[in-house]
Amino acid sequence: MNTLKRIAPAAISVLAITILATVLVRAVPASALPRTVANKTYDAWVVTSFNPPGTTPFHDCYRFSATQVCSDVCGTCGPFTEAPLVPGNTGTIWHLQNGCNGLNLGFIGTSYDGSAGVSTMGGEGIGHEESTNFGITGAENSACTISSTLAGKNPYKMPQ
Repeated sequence: MNTLKRIAPAAISVLAITILATVLVRAVPASALPRTVANKTYDAWVVTSFNPPGTTPFHDCYRFSATQVCSDVCGTCGPFTEAPLVPGNTGTIWHLQNGCNGLNLGFIGTSYDGSAGVSTMGGEGIGHEESTNFGITGAENSACTISSTLAGKNPYKMPQ
């Protein structure tokens, strides 16, 4: 019961943010969006809820098109949507989904077109299949590539 009392506020917050993002994203016509992640590639660094504190984040490349995002680590793509954080500004809130080989990942985050020309993004994610959480941060890099040490491994999956 104590565990439920500790995680309930966080779970309710994540649910509220997800609902708000879904409403915002669906309420804005696609032609009115200042696209800040669309058609860009990001070096992304991901931390997990199942690794011990101090574990180095793993690297992934997120490749956004106008309507999809692909993860190099997962090797799969899924839909994404975004909406302006504040109309008229360059920041957006985005939501993405990726099956990631059965893990059913969902992320929500924000992005910003940096004043020095480098776009950045950050967010939080849920692995619905294994009840895991992720934090993600990244910077635009069209030449993003993942390390060959990740070949055949899926760091989004809990170790068995």
